[in-house]
Amino acid sequence: EIERSNHMPVNKEGFPLIGLVLAGTLTAAWFAFRLCSPWLALIAAIGFIKAGFFCYFFRDPERNIPSDDKVLLSPADGKIMEIADEPSGARTARIFLSVFNVHVQRSPADGVVKSVERTGTKYLPAMKSAAHGENVRNIVTMEIAGGSTVKIHQIVGILARRLVLWIKPGDKIMAGGRIGLIKFGSQVDLTFSDGYEPVVKPGDKVTGGVSIIARKK
Repeated sequence: EIERSNHMPVNKEGFPLIGLVLAGTLTAAWFAFRLCSPWLALIAAIGFIKAGFFCYFFRDPERNIPSDDKVLLSPADGKIMEIADEPSGARTARIFLSVFNVHVQRSPADGVVKSVERTGTKYLPAMKSAAHGENVRNIVTMEIAGGSTVKIHQIVGILARRLVLWIKPGDKIMAGGRIGLIKFGSQVDLTFSDGYEPVVKPGDKVTGGVSIIARKK
């Protein structure tokens, strides 16, 4: 079963960026000291602030995952934008992630990955209504207990340019298990069958792997 826990407060996806910023910052700080340059000292100070922000952005806290096979957990931290009715009869909970939210995505239930699809071409702001249908996105289809199907959509925004997935078809995933990460603010959707009743509404704040999005009827 897949659970990509690195047992570190910062996810490893952020290490290259944090390391690059720190290297530049330390270089600027060294020259500022050697040359007594206030401008280089200012650059170094800004660099330390940026490194601190990136550590904050890529934070990856451990979560206490609810043990209930009759619910679907939130796949992301953020705010519910809407609960949309799909033509198929399914429903989709759309979650907006600001740059201040944890950006690790988690599985909504125990299940098996059936397919992973990448589609879309645009980088519209995540709050725009067309973003979920036109932006670049990964769509993960999972079969969960009872044969029901859910889909997790990782969607880029105007700032998000990279979608990371740690899973592939055939993988078994635990509820709340880490499945991927979006680099910078964006959107994550959860599509589920009409056998589940939403328990959240637009404006609600949710926590990935902890908050309940829907409950089995």
